[in-house]
Amino acid sequence: MTFQQYIQKKNLDISIISFEEIIWSSRIDSECYSKYLLITENNIKSKNHKTFFDLIKKFNSWKNLPQSLDWKPFLRTQNIIDVLPTDNWLSYTDKFENLDLLKEWDLLFVRVWVWVGDNSVVYWDYVWNAYSDNLIRIKIDNTILNSFYVSVFFSCDLIRNYFSRYFKWTARPLISKENFKDIKIPIPSTSFQTQIANLVQESFKQKELSKKLYLEAEKLLLSELWLDDYVPTDENISIKDSEEVELFWRVDAEFFQPKYDEITYKIQSYKWWYDFLRNLFKQNRDQNKLETSKINYIEIWDINISNWEIIHNEIEKDNLPANAKILLKKDDLLVSTVRPYRWAVAIVRNETKNLVWSWAFTVLREKTFYKKETLEILLKLNIYKELMLRYNCWASYPVIKDEDILNLPIPKVDIKVQEEIAKLVKESHKSLDLSKQLLEKAKKSVEIFIEEDEEKAIDFLND
Repeated sequence: MTFQQYIQKKNLDISIISFEEIIWSSRIDSECYSKYLLITENNIKSKNHKTFFDLIKKFNSWKNLPQSLDWKPFLRTQNIIDVLPTDNWLSYTDKFENLDLLKEWDLLFVRVWVWVGDNSVVYWDYVWNAYSDNLIRIKIDNTILNSFYVSVFFSCDLIRNYFSRYFKWTARPLISKENFKDIKIPIPSTSFQTQIANLVQESFKQKELSKKLYLEAEKLLLSELWLDDYVPTDENISIKDSEEVELFWRVDAEFFQPKYDEITYKIQSYKWWYDFLRNLFKQNRDQNKLETSKINYIEIWDINISNWEIIHNEIEKDNLPANAKILLKKDDLLVSTVRPYRWAVAIVRNETKNLVWSWAFTVLREKTFYKKETLEILLKLNIYKELMLRYNCWASYPVIKDEDILNLPIPKVDIKVQEEIAKLVKESHKSLDLSKQLLEKAKKSVEIFIEEDEEKAIDFLND
């Protein structure tokens, strides 16, 4: 049996590389020559293709801008998410002279660290600046390639792995202009590119609809609570007697800021009265027996605070943190208790087996008339964001205790209003799921085009 036959029989990931290719790439790490990556490269070369570098008409990056509380918005790495940039977590600057305004169809790539290669298209609805030395802007020849197709190409898993072959693997991975010199990109028909663009645009519309429905639910709740225009006081003097200090077991001035008493009074003044969260919801303490070898684990950063979507990671049971033992189920409400993700509040929307959470959440379940969708919206309101900060335990890593979440005063919202809120939130979730499905369909079709041919990719799109 020859060496090549043995490799094939055992299905080993072994590649035999010529010395000339090693000299060309200046790489000697085995990951660069994975059989999977070489097959992908050969598939691309077998198509009508061009070197991506030859299609670049403009390539530039920026220096970081000083941030301010408000004025002109600008994009940073955290805004470059999956083909279309997000306007959540925007940064602002008051240094707005001669800002380099982004143009429609510009491609933005994250150039460093764990997000290297993430990219988005500047869509016409956005008028933003982009200032971060961790971002690069690429303007391509749109007569040959549609920017949406290019972004989907670089975003699908197949190409993300392939693209990593060209990163600079220093102390932190990065890309620069020269890394695009050897990247080949297949050029499908204009009609196929248009179909990809249409999917991305429809995905964007569904994402915006999801946002709109969610804001309607929030507006409805604010109106019901008479909090539409409410802004807490900025008074910073409060006089408390020793009995009240002893009641809370707190002596720090931050805890007794007047705004907290004012917010609590506003909540307790609701026309249908109020109750404490512990009386309206059950805390989930179900133990996962961890009988399987692989566990679906949710960590604090697995809640996307731009759209409140929860993802999970499958990891080996032996690698789980010691306190990751609480079993999650569909419809559980997760409330973050640690900085800086204090606003991460989300509902588990899918039935996933062996799903466990990290220590960073208080997990709640419905047990009364009070709907989880109402509580989700309520805990994201600015007044609750403020109120929850009151209970920070000022250790080296500020957290809120479970009992402080459970002791929050909650307005007993009219059930008819809750039903309308729940309807809007569920419709919002459906639009968000559809947006994600459309984007995944676009990525999958591009992968089929690369691995097989355009005809099969179009059949998949039309299915």
